[in-house]
Amino acid sequence: MAAAAAVEAAAPMGALWGLVHDFVVGQQEGPADQVAADVKSGNYTVLQVVEALGSSLENPEPRTRARAIQLLSQVLLHCHTLLLEKEGAESLIGKKEGRRKKLPCTETERGSKAKRGNSACHRYQLVVHLILFYENRLKDHHLVIPSVLQGLKALSLCVALPPGLAVSVLKAIFQEVHVQSLPQVDRHTVYNIITNFMRTREEELKSLGADFTFGFIQVMDGEKDPRNLLVAFRIVHDLISRDYSLGPFVEELFEVTSCYFPIDFTPPPNDPHGIQR
Repeated sequence: MAAAAAVEAAAPMGALWGLVHDFVVGQQEGPADQVAADVKSGNYTVLQVVEALGSSLENPEPRTRARAIQLLSQVLLHCHTLLLEKEGAESLIGKKEGRRKKLPCTETERGSKAKRGNSACHRYQLVVHLILFYENRLKDHHLVIPSVLQGLKALSLCVALPPGLAVSVLKAIFQEVHVQSLPQVDRHTVYNIITNFMRTREEELKSLGADFTFGFIQVMDGEKDPRNLLVAFRIVHDLISRDYSLGPFVEELFEVTSCYFPIDFTPPPNDPHGIQR
């Protein structure tokens, strides 16, 4: 009976491994939606998806790594709210970077185990591992970066994000990514990450002082796409209206925005984005 139970328990994981293989190796797009739906319905956890991806997350072939990280990021974009729920903490990601497989709980989390069934500790550990993994991958091949940014965007929406990680993510982006060399959609993702953190982690970002303003100036400098500029201008507005520190970069912030005025923009015919001058 024990053997039969083990086989029955292994069957769903076999199906997950098949979906992962079809997406990563078979280059099929449909399995990503199926995996995300299965995680949402409770058939799998995010950790089980990571385990099924296994070594493909660190495969020496950039295209394979990119597909593996793309799948994980798509699942997180659909299921980031589930990171609130109880997940195992040990992870296969980050081994090459010498990360510990398990992070200790804080004193507060240890004291709350009896009340919350250890879920806070598990949540903390899983999210920290994911952040560390994605931050490290910002140094990866250019083919991998779009999927890495999508994963960080998903995590920037996670209400369970432990304190300090928003600052850590933005520092990594500012230091490792030349944003204006990215395609439009990936630059837009970076602006979204910044916007998400400004909305939910304002005090943390303000702890960076003028370094946050300088980092954003570097991100925006040279932006030409009107879809991205709409988001960038909102960020500039919030920097000023919410009293972020501009420090010695007041003139630089003025220069990086004033160059767009007066506005000289004629939308193309039948523009689906509806952007007007």
